[in-house]
Amino acid sequence: MNTRLLAPLLLVAACGRPPDLALAIRLPDDRRLLAAVAKINMTATRDGVVLASSSNSASASTVSLSGVSPGARTVISLDGVDATGILIARGKTCPVAFGASGTTAPLYFAPTNFFAPTAAMPTTTRSGAVALALDDGTVLVAGGADDAGLALATTDLFTPGSAVFAASSPALNHARAGAQAVALSAVGVLVVGGVDTSNVVVADAELYSETQRAFLPISDPRLDGRVGHRLVALPDGSALVSGGSGGDAAPAPLAGTLILEVRSDGTARVSQGPTMIDARREHAATVAIGILMVFGGYGANGEPLDSIEAVDPAGSAARAGRLQYARAEATASLLPDGSILIVGGVGTDRLPLENAELYNPITRSTTIYPMAANRRGHTATVLTDGRVLVAGGITADKKTGTSAKTTSVELFGGSSVGFLTERSLGTARAGHAAVSLCDETVLVVGGNAGAEIYSQPAN
Repeated sequence: MNTRLLAPLLLVAACGRPPDLALAIRLPDDRRLLAAVAKINMTATRDGVVLASSSNSASASTVSLSGVSPGARTVISLDGVDATGILIARGKTCPVAFGASGTTAPLYFAPTNFFAPTAAMPTTTRSGAVALALDDGTVLVAGGADDAGLALATTDLFTPGSAVFAASSPALNHARAGAQAVALSAVGVLVVGGVDTSNVVVADAELYSETQRAFLPISDPRLDGRVGHRLVALPDGSALVSGGSGGDAAPAPLAGTLILEVRSDGTARVSQGPTMIDARREHAATVAIGILMVFGGYGANGEPLDSIEAVDPAGSAARAGRLQYARAEATASLLPDGSILIVGGVGTDRLPLENAELYNPITRSTTIYPMAANRRGHTATVLTDGRVLVAGGITADKKTGTSAKTTSVELFGGSSVGFLTERSLGTARAGHAAVSLCDETVLVVGGNAGAEIYSQPAN
């Protein structure tokens, strides 16, 4: 049932015209999950402005919405409420160009706070892959390592709404595991570093061109081979590489940074960026107000760091406080209020940490928030409402030291709420990727077999 779309049941039309848009609706396998939906509210919006809305009984076989003016970036939403009016299910289209008769748009309608398998499996099970949304809303999943730990060059392309994967996109020029990638607006997806099938670091980069549907090689003498590095996009459209190591058996971390200015044809200018105060690898990194913020990581002595640095791409690096717990392999998420959430990672005892720190860039201090599970190798995804979805990873039994992948999921609800336990993943995962989709769901892929879609909670 989950491998096919339902026939178009909901018709959206401008006044006095035949239907312009049909919604091909996909539902979870277990329809009983939607049994409590009593009413479906249908809304058309464009750039946040409501164009039209209607309310229909959930038992209606076909409902329609009229009065929608033609235009691009139109979003159709379905909100399912129970008998008391509480939102319990939802679905949205990705933005569509409304007005061309005969268009069909996929829409996934599911309970809120819900994980469900995608309609089709990825072509390959991979860990440590890069996954990013393209300008057209599809998701490129590239590289990573297979079950035997060998680096992959293959790619998958995922389509939201219909929730299917296809291996029709081109392969990477080099097999890469542990690479880093970032989306550059109107340019493409930049992929840097990683290790190849011989576990040798790859000393180049490549750009996925969405218009050419090809990976364009980027070579430069300044592109040293790195793994355990971090890659971020800067406000001016360039990309900044920080830290990492050369991938030796006893990897020494790097303090240097690189700035890449990339054009859509694959030509690039690579220059040295500021040097960090502390050499580090497997650190957490994000950009706030044009400044690279780096947290923790493994230092020159191989131990987790507690240092925080602010790295100005046009200037130098400066101390910006300290973490309360030294940690490596953590995640850093920039929240709407400008604070940064640093989640989990490995502590000084080499076991996963069971807490997060919320960094205040004004006071340069952090506040500790306990979590329900210790974890590393997890993902932390900022949702549209500002909450953070922390999913999967590796947890350890503190008594025995044994570790395993987990299905555990938590939601960070803000500084006044902290972490709340969320519905679990269907499959235990670590080293996976999580990507926010254009229909406001989240794709969780890799780190184990299959992939899952998360429907965001009610606001």
